[in-house]
Amino acid sequence: MKQSGIEQRKKMSHIDTIFAYTLLLVFGTCTLLLIALSASVYQKNTKRMNQNDERRTISAYLTEKLQAADEQGCIRSGRIDKREALLLLQTNQGTGYTTYLYTKDGFLMELFARTGEKMSADAGKKILELKELQIREIREGHVNLCVWTRDGEEISLIISRHAR
Repeated sequence: MKQSGIEQRKKMSHIDTIFAYTLLLVFGTCTLLLIALSASVYQKNTKRMNQNDERRTISAYLTEKLQAADEQGCIRSGRIDKREALLLLQTNQGTGYTTYLYTKDGFLMELFARTGEKMSADAGKKILELKELQIREIREGHVNLCVWTRDGEEISLIISRHAR
């Protein structure tokens, strides 16, 4: 009779051990799944935040440039090396200068030169990663631009002008 009690305790001990290991395995699996899910959510949120930052940076840069050149007739569309460009004209002590904003090799480029001077698009400075800049409309009251980010996202900007 004593042997059957000892055998029964050993059997219960094995069942308890198996139950504990199974519980540990389930807990470990759930923990790993939770970590993987959290990493995925974090990665998506980070990507979305970076896209929003990129969008805001592009919008803020172009808005500031256009508002700095906000005088009658100082914002025009044009070309530099057969590339579409936004021309911002200004005069300083009687000398005319032009700032060219255009895209080249996946970057928004800026080139500041004396008006009328022959310049190459290669001379510009890289500002932001940007696939394309398209000037849709320049009117008295606003400038309508369309830009494409490096991810191919289209951003349409309508920038109000104060000078009329």
